[in-house]
Amino acid sequence: MSDDVGYELELFIKSSKDGKGLGDCIHCHRFMMVLALKGVTANVTTIDLRRKPEFFVKYYAGVKLPCLVHNGKVIDDIIEIESHIEKHFPDPPLVLLDDHGASKAGEKIFQKFSALIRNRDPAGEERLRDSLNEELQKLDAFLASSKKIPGPYLAGNEMTMSDCVLLPKLHQMQITLKFFNDFSIPKNLVYLQNYLKVANENEVFVKTCCETSEILEGWSAHVGDPKKVQKLRSIKQMKIAIIIASLALLCCTFSAPVQQDNCEILFSKELCSSYRSLDDDESINNDSLEANDVDEATQEFLRNALKAKLDFLINLGLLQRIPFIGQAIHDFVAADPQGVADALKVEFWRYAIGQKIIQRLLQG
Repeated sequence: MSDDVGYELELFIKSSKDGKGLGDCIHCHRFMMVLALKGVTANVTTIDLRRKPEFFVKYYAGVKLPCLVHNGKVIDDIIEIESHIEKHFPDPPLVLLDDHGASKAGEKIFQKFSALIRNRDPAGEERLRDSLNEELQKLDAFLASSKKIPGPYLAGNEMTMSDCVLLPKLHQMQITLKFFNDFSIPKNLVYLQNYLKVANENEVFVKTCCETSEILEGWSAHVGDPKKVQKLRSIKQMKIAIIIASLALLCCTFSAPVQQDNCEILFSKELCSSYRSLDDDESINNDSLEANDVDEATQEFLRNALKAKLDFLINLGLLQRIPFIGQAIHDFVAADPQGVADALKVEFWRYAIGQKIIQRLLQG
């Protein structure tokens, strides 16, 4: 470390949609990894771009995220941020003089991924998939040839800047294409598969990842085929059902009378957190949901769980205080969302927990 370690270092990054967690910015992810690898303690602040805090508007008007502040210097250019960190915090070095081509590895993958996810012409999808697969094969070939350099990462045993640049892109590509295009990295690309496996076992990468839902929400606005977005909207509706079913379980498990004030606080926090991301999403409506083959017993149970708790929530005054919650619940009760059974199996939105809750309720 240099003598500058003792100085105040701030990193402003994009927040999640609820304003609390990490957002879906690949560059923010990159510099979170860089600081972690260098062991630099920084004051990391998440900024909600739709509701910027007053201090940020006052002191950092016009800056882009990510933004680094060090010794009073404000830097929002990603190339400058990289060079500034490397200059003032040189150990361990992440930008290598000779990286054996690591900095160029996979450089076209994100471009090919973006073209595929934005595609509006079904006839052109196969060509775009082939184009992306070609770049993935090149990365796999690079990883195979670089094994003369010991280690699982692009330039050897340790992560470098090249990994910090590439891994966030691969991460978003995997999640987005799997969900919207049913596309996965071919299993025969064994060197690339191992690279991703090792990365997902590294805390520096894992702990700087945002929630899967943030990535899907972010890319849903760029999906070329509107029909592919319907699946995400349907799962948002299912999230409502799971939250209410969770509340039902809480009611069932209270073994002694609970003060209404405590109960109200508990439910208010849970509901506010869960519905905040739905508040300004005007695209969600029941007209966009299509009927499908659904587990009728599960569907009926969820509707009954909602109906049974409507009076309870009304008595607590939650629906009056947070009006859009009441409308969301009403919409679900009145509709038959597609893919209920499948949605319960989806891991993000914490459906694994929701499924256990429903099983316990069904067992009485």
